[in-house]
Amino acid sequence: MIKKHLLKNCFFFVFASCLLLLACEREQDLPQNSLPPPAPAATPIDTAFPHSYYPVYPGSFWRYNVNTANGTVIETDSTLPTYFIDFYVDTPIYLVPITYFSDSMYVPLLNGKPIYGYFKIDTLGNPFGEFNRPWPIISETVGDTFERAWTDKRFGDYSEKLIVLSKTQVGPDSVITLKGHWVYGPNINNISIQEYVKNIGLTKHFVIDTVANDTVYKRVLISYLVND
Repeated sequence: MIKKHLLKNCFFFVFASCLLLLACEREQDLPQNSLPPPAPAATPIDTAFPHSYYPVYPGSFWRYNVNTANGTVIETDSTLPTYFIDFYVDTPIYLVPITYFSDSMYVPLLNGKPIYGYFKIDTLGNPFGEFNRPWPIISETVGDTFERAWTDKRFGDYSEKLIVLSKTQVGPDSVITLKGHWVYGPNINNISIQEYVKNIGLTKHFVIDTVANDTVYKRVLISYLVND
């Protein structure tokens, strides 16, 4: 009985010693005062900075004299004083039950609407299910074509078709000219002309009735502040 008791004590002593050695080795494997690895940093949010022919920097404004058949008014386009985080519903066509969102970005807000460089965010509606897409406002490439905005063409193509007509140097200014026309509807006899000046933005916008040879809409810049 005594031998058995001694054997048990010896076995327990050897087992405890082995555990202590293993614990010491594990402690030696880690540097003193070691810390857990840091959590991965959050993905930084990019900024959609304005481009030179559409410099809608925060804290800017453009004031226009506008002539229509209803008379003359003064209109002001302006941006809020700082960039704001924006994202939009970006659901692919025909996958309406699945909702996707764009990446968040800091953007300027012109008249309360987000601007992504030379693009605005347009809403595409039925029959595709409502979602959003970046839509061109202007391009620097002569010959580029696009529509003024998305329209549902199931009941007729009322959209304005735009082309970058030219990019020229007028004195000290570099000017991009857009020309628009319509292929259907009440504006079919009209054309439009817009001029964008580098580092200023939109300076002129005319709509001309080519049959009556009359300017039915005239918007001319009279003052501005680009807060770049």
